Amino acid sequence: QIRKLRPHLFHMPDKEPPRVIMVTSALPSEGKTIIASNLAISIARGEDQYVLLVECDLRKPSMYNLFKYPPSKGVAEILQGTAEVADCLIKTPIEKLTVLPAGREAPANPSELLESKKMSTLIQELAQRYKDRFVILDTSPIQATVDPKIIADQVEAIIMVARYRYTRESDFKMALEALPRNKIVGTVL
Repeated sequence: QIRKLRPHLFHMPDKEPPRVIMVTSALPSEGKTIIASNLAISIARGEDQYVLLVECDLRKPSMYNLFKYPPSKGVAEILQGTAEVADCLIKTPIEKLTVLPAGREAPANPSELLESKKMSTLIQELAQRYKDRFVILDTSPIQATVDPKIIADQVEAIIMVARYRYTRESDFKMALEALPRNKIVGTVL
């Protein structure tokens, strides 16, 4: 099913494929990280493109469980000024896929860090430094935090994730209203 998502992004009518993509959902436990990770793998393998998968859920990082690396420095430390991007990148067993983890520990002020000018600068730096690379941002859920709303302004496309028989229609609609509609390219159920 993920393979069906990739061509949708790469063959949108009258548009270049988006290079900076945010994956989010209305509620926790809807599968955002699984979708973001598998989309990144699919682009790296299927399109033979470089992909940087950025974990932006600073409160509950979980990507280290999927890719089997120890909790590592990442976005939180970069935003706090205690680490550089190059020091935090993790190579995966998948050729052309690199992960930028959320951070070793959840910071005391995740929303403030993500709202800071440093976050928009980081996203711009990642997009411009790697012009031949896709950047996929895995964010926290919209109903739980303001983080995705902050990040949405910095991306080219947004993919919403909804969990079958779990996500209520009212929660999903409220989440959609919080995001710029023109950037939403689709929903994964």
